[in-house]
Amino acid sequence: MKKFNLGTALVMILLSVGIFYQTKDMPKTFNQAPGPGFWPRLLAIAIFILSAALVVQTYAEKMDWKEALVDVKTPGVQRVFMLFATFAVFAVSLNYLGFIITSLIFVPAVMRILGETRVKWLFLTSVGTTAFVYVIFVKCLRLVLPAPFFM
Repeated sequence: MKKFNLGTALVMILLSVGIFYQTKDMPKTFNQAPGPGFWPRLLAIAIFILSAALVVQTYAEKMDWKEALVDVKTPGVQRVFMLFATFAVFAVSLNYLGFIITSLIFVPAVMRILGETRVKWLFLTSVGTTAFVYVIFVKCLRLVLPAPFFM
């Protein structure tokens, strides 16, 4: 388990450095308010700090790591793998199907993986979440969400 903690921390540290670097040219402020580069940089710093804390915690604990093995065949761990795959498909699909279509598919897919089976709730949550995000980001904040390739 120790090597998995260290591996995860290293990947997340590299990810945070990459995010921080990619946002170097984005304005940090815009009209005396946080600009488009502010939040990604803040999140990158938070990821870096938490990952470094995981490294310190991993080395500081006096735990017998051989007893803390994870069985990847358990349903909970399989569900986590399915969620990671779903998030990856969501990220790729944004470029092709746009935010609205992708979200209308993604939200119920995640809910279904997590055990929700009631179609009414799958539908209402999907539409409600997508509409909420659309109103906040497009109408209130005047941001552009990814559009489908055919528009």
